[in-house]
Amino acid sequence: GTTPPPDSAMLIQLAALKAAGRPFYLAAVLVRYRRETDQDEGQLAAMLGCGIEGLPKLALCRAPEADAAGFRHEIEQIAAFAGVRASALAQILRFVGALEALRAALPETDGLLAARDRDDGAPSEPEEPR
Repeated sequence: GTTPPPDSAMLIQLAALKAAGRPFYLAAVLVRYRRETDQDEGQLAAMLGCGIEGLPKLALCRAPEADAAGFRHEIEQIAAFAGVRASALAQILRFVGALEALRAALPETDGLLAARDRDDGAPSEPEEPR
């Protein structure tokens, strides 16, 4: 038997999965948002006002730059194309953008946490002279 050719929805979904590893695409933003907010695809789709089947089409759109002059216009164009709520898409992009800015602004957080864990609030003992 021969395998039927893949339908366009399946091809779009496969392309969206591949795009998730590339920051150029909204796929990477959506994956990061879902990971940080612990949401599944159904919750994300509900927030965006679309069905789960609409997420791959959105994921393949180019991610607009948050500081670009035409950010709002781009969001509205993407939302109209993908059939999602522009306000929810803007909220997701700003959330992920803020996380990335915070991560870039902070030094290695593991070191900060380790230093905080060592400090139990008690005055430290002076070291003995050698």
